[in-house]
Amino acid sequence: CIRDSTNTVNLKTEAPSITKKADTETVEIGQVVTYTVTGSIPDTTGYDQYQYKIYDTLSNGLDFVKSATGEALDNPNAVNVSIAITGGTDASTAPATAVLSGTGYRTMTLDLSAWVIANQTNKGKEFTVTYYAKVNANAVVTEKNKAKLEYGNKPGETTTTTPSEAETPTYPLDIL
Repeated sequence: CIRDSTNTVNLKTEAPSITKKADTETVEIGQVVTYTVTGSIPDTTGYDQYQYKIYDTLSNGLDFVKSATGEALDNPNAVNVSIAITGGTDASTAPATAVLSGTGYRTMTLDLSAWVIANQTNKGKEFTVTYYAKVNANAVVTEKNKAKLEYGNKPGETTTTTPSEAETPTYPLDIL
C-alpha cells in the first residue's frame, strides 16, 4: 500500500533571546535611567501553550520608578512598562505593568506568554520593553544589572537565556 501525503513543516526561528540597554553611560545619585529590553516575538505555531517571561533584578543602588521623571510607584508590587513592536501592528494589547518581588521589590517579572501567542501575525518582529529606575544613595561605582528570558512550550521544561547585562557607571561623590 502506497500512501501519498503532504506534510507541512514549520521551521522555528532561532532560539529566543533578549538584550538590555541603558540610555546613559554614566549616572549620578537621583538620576533616572531608562532601560530598554529588546526581543523578537517567537513563532509558537503548533504549541498549545508557551511561556515567555522577562526577569530583571536591579542592584541595591537602583529603584524601579513610574516614569522618566522619577515618580514613585503607585504600588510597590508593580512597575509600569511600555511595549512597542518595530514594523508590526499595534502593541496596545501588551501588558502595561510587570510584577515586582524580592527584597526591596527589585526583581521584575514580565509575563508576555499570552501576548506572544496572541500576536503571531507579528512573529519574528522585534519588540521593545521600556521601564525606568532611579539611582539611590546605595549606588556603587559601577551599577550592573541583568535581564534574562525564560521561554518554552512545556511547563517545567523551560530554557533560561544567559543574562543580558546593562552597566551604568555611577559617580557618587560629594564635593565640599
